Amino acid sequence: MRRRVDGITVARDADGVSVLEAVVALLLGFLLIALILSVLSRQRETVAVLGERAEALATGRTVRTLLRREARAMGMDAWGFSSDSLSIRAFRGMGTVCPHAAGGLVVPVTSRGVRGPDPSKDSVMVVTAEGAVLYRGLMRVQGGAGVCVVAGGAGSWDVWTVSDTVPPGVILVRYFERGSYHLSVSALRYRRGRAGRQPLTPETLRTPESRFTHGGVGLHAHLLPKRRSTAVPVDVFIGRGGP
Repeated sequence: MRRRVDGITVARDADGVSVLEAVVALLLGFLLIALILSVLSRQRETVAVLGERAEALATGRTVRTLLRREARAMGMDAWGFSSDSLSIRAFRGMGTVCPHAAGGLVVPVTSRGVRGPDPSKDSVMVVTAEGAVLYRGLMRVQGGAGVCVVAGGAGSWDVWTVSDTVPPGVILVRYFERGSYHLSVSALRYRRGRAGRQPLTPETLRTPESRFTHGGVGLHAHLLPKRRSTAVPVDVFIGRGGP
């Protein structure tokens, strides 16, 4: 079917819809689809940005929690640091030495901590009654094999074998592993001894721009998210420490 509109012959189908009207409707449909896709793309981008910001803040909380815990455990013990790493004595527990211990290589100890002593990775800091501090390797832990008679009666204590003799009068031991925290490969990572660096956070950081710094009041971690366009630095105060 055809009819003239303002001097133009317009073709219509059997339902009375012109070809021009169909083309316009098709174009409007394409525009609507493009608009919807644009809105969805922006929505996905916004969600991604918010997710990355949330991950950056969560990473900051993780860094703060872990390193403050280590700082409290170390007390006045110094730790070494560079812009991307912290080398520490990671204390995992402490023990009370039987007051009747004669010293030597074998020491009866009752201990407590975040985990038990492990000769495969731990060393021992020994504190004498005079306040002297000695360091020894932990060679063996024999559970429940020692007996110490104290004011509360006899009890079962573990026996620790150390790498070198300790003097009589030792009152306290602390066991620790050598470790280091690193801002590398987009995450905070922990390395025990010479083992590999294990990630403790998602890989959301920009490295090596993220770094540790040392000021007059303590150590800080300056963390930068990967996404530069929405980078929100997270500054974490860890606590007092020494280089």
